[in-house]
Amino acid sequence: MDEAGGLTPTEIELRVLGELDAVREGVVIDLGGRRQRAVLAALIIARGDVVSAERLAECVWGDGAAARSGGPLHSYVSHLRRRMQPDAGARGRTDMIVRVGPGYTLSIGPDAVDAWRFERELEAATDLPPSSRVKQLREALASWRGPAYTEYADESWVGPEVARLTELRAVARDRLMDTRLSLGESALLVPELEAQIGDDPLREERWRLLILALYRAGRQGDALAALRRARHVLIEELGIEPGPALRSLERDVLAQSPALDGPARLRPGASQSAPIPPLPTPDLASDGHPRTAPDLVDRDREIAALTRAVDDVRGGSGGLLVIEGSAGIGKTRLLVEAGRLATAAGVRTLSARSSELERAFGFGTVRQLFEPLLLDPTHADTLLAGGAQGARPVFETVADDPAEGSYAVLHGLYRLTVNLTADRPLLLSVDDVQWSDGASLRFLAYLVKRLEGLPVLVVTTVRTGEPRSADGLLTELLLEPSATVLHPQALSVEAAAAVVRTRLDGADEAFVAICHRTTSGNPLLLRQLVRALESEGVPPDVVHTDTVRAVGSRAVASLVMLRLRRMPPAAVEVARAVALVGAEADLPAIAALAQLSEEQSAEALDLLSRSEILADSPPLRFVHPLVQDAVYHDVSAGDLALRHERAARMLIERAARPENVAAHLLLSPARGDTSTVQVLRAAALLTAGRGATDSAVTYLRRALDEPPAARDRIDLLVELGRMESMVDGVAAVGHLTEAYSSLTDPAERAELAMVIARTQAFVGRRGAATGFAAAAAEAIP
Repeated sequence: MDEAGGLTPTEIELRVLGELDAVREGVVIDLGGRRQRAVLAALIIARGDVVSAERLAECVWGDGAAARSGGPLHSYVSHLRRRMQPDAGARGRTDMIVRVGPGYTLSIGPDAVDAWRFERELEAATDLPPSSRVKQLREALASWRGPAYTEYADESWVGPEVARLTELRAVARDRLMDTRLSLGESALLVPELEAQIGDDPLREERWRLLILALYRAGRQGDALAALRRARHVLIEELGIEPGPALRSLERDVLAQSPALDGPARLRPGASQSAPIPPLPTPDLASDGHPRTAPDLVDRDREIAALTRAVDDVRGGSGGLLVIEGSAGIGKTRLLVEAGRLATAAGVRTLSARSSELERAFGFGTVRQLFEPLLLDPTHADTLLAGGAQGARPVFETVADDPAEGSYAVLHGLYRLTVNLTADRPLLLSVDDVQWSDGASLRFLAYLVKRLEGLPVLVVTTVRTGEPRSADGLLTELLLEPSATVLHPQALSVEAAAAVVRTRLDGADEAFVAICHRTTSGNPLLLRQLVRALESEGVPPDVVHTDTVRAVGSRAVASLVMLRLRRMPPAAVEVARAVALVGAEADLPAIAALAQLSEEQSAEALDLLSRSEILADSPPLRFVHPLVQDAVYHDVSAGDLALRHERAARMLIERAARPENVAAHLLLSPARGDTSTVQVLRAAALLTAGRGATDSAVTYLRRALDEPPAARDRIDLLVELGRMESMVDGVAAVGHLTEAYSSLTDPAERAELAMVIARTQAFVGRRGAATGFAAAAAEAIP
């Protein structure tokens, strides 16, 4: 460390404002695979505090992984030490990662992490004069290379730190704009502030700065218009009026207060700007078209968009329509309405619902869409004819030959889609696309780029605020330029009144208002709250608004479990079984998992349906994914793992496809069972044959954790390494090298050495491939 507190050239810098990496003397250091780097990320977040081995294991492998906190974790720490400190054993050198009791801590200087340095510079900038403050804030913001902890942003243990750093970045941007405004850069700041408001329209400070910049630039009319826009956005998105700062600013703008004058204000002429007209209301046709379903309120704009999309596809023009929003906002209901409108218009409708359980199931979403039409072999031969032949491996339990490659499979699925439009237009409906497997997302992204002139409408829902599978592919799909994106908002007070009064007749305005505030206008939560109030006999008047708060605080969050716990134990077990099995749910499977007779299970299913927990029409499913989530997560982690293990055994007994079994084995405890390894390897082989290499890698990594027998482990490492070479070259080299070190047969070692050298040529350091090849040539006869 030099006198200024910075880094000397020989010291290491850890960077988390973007992807996690480390730099020494301008060279990026290889920190190893994703799990190994996760150890370092967790220690950086702790900021010098001791992190227990159990906590580190949870960060690396997930909840319930404390048993892994021994050898593998110690190995990761040792590898990180060697890579970060090649001279760690030298006299006078202190380890950066220090063992303290049952855990580890990171021992580095306060400027060794870019995030720590960013915070210090942000705090120090407050006391600087304006010109120096601008310079320091710009330098601090320049250290951001992307979202903080990019590759771990979806992990629960990183989420709070990412949110904290993201907020500090926003604060730094606001302070920079404010300081520049004080230096007279009003006109220059307007376009920058408009762009930043587009990124975060709910940040009132940015609206304040924009309005002030417009006013000081001599654009009083535009400043008033911006105030109206801010009020509209805050009311529409949050249901609240602007805060005191914006309200005070509005009064000052209208009064042309001298307090608003800046150092370089351009004064407007004497004449006042014309009054700003009110924002227009949606232009709905006088005949009531589009017709709204009785249970849909406050969704005129969304229904109009759905109707236009259906009309377009009937006219031969395809497209992508994305319904994006938070859980319970009504995305699924709009998706159902799209299907209803399409069916009524004579459009063929195929639907699928993705789930967390099936994320590793290669082409799982695609199969849900198309398999119902392919059950008849004669019909299947017609649909899979010609160019669609390449899609056959996706739907065949055992493929005679592996797929020729991802492109052949994707093009085959595309031709299958074209074949389905021979007699009428087609709607493909995918609920919760953020949980789709990578292979299915790849197909959807491939398809939507080829919809021009094709009568195919793709409608998907995306739940915001949830971990996403294959995030790059999902982003590619959602950023399709031709896509229409709908963002259903929370219900207005008027719409909430209509929902409340459907069950609680005569509810007064104060009662409706508290119901709306308790649920933030979320349609699903509002309906759940109203049902709870109805069941408890709460009178819908102003006297009982406090009762609404008391009931709402607990009933909205846990209504499903409260209702379940009032039911017989058999109903609870059956609900948990349905939540666990998902798309494979049928009566025999449910009975086996719940350990009940089929007659008892049937009675429980009927009770759950009448209680509006399960849908009242086949197939077996919950009325909403949120309900399934509540039931699924009500089980402890240990018990849940055992239930998945039981589900896997049940599916094996029913001769289910290996991928169906593997979905449960991924979440089951490791027991060193050779049959588990065999099933996972079989699932990986089938999935890879369909082009879903990422899913195959997931299965094989789980098989490696089982763990397999010694000889099987070598074969498994080779299989895994070959698969990883297509999706994660660094991990591939590690696993292939481990297998190479364990082999004794010279021919096998030679063959594997060539694979390792080829892989290192793409992902290794310069000279690594040739160095390894030379060493292998020396060692192998």
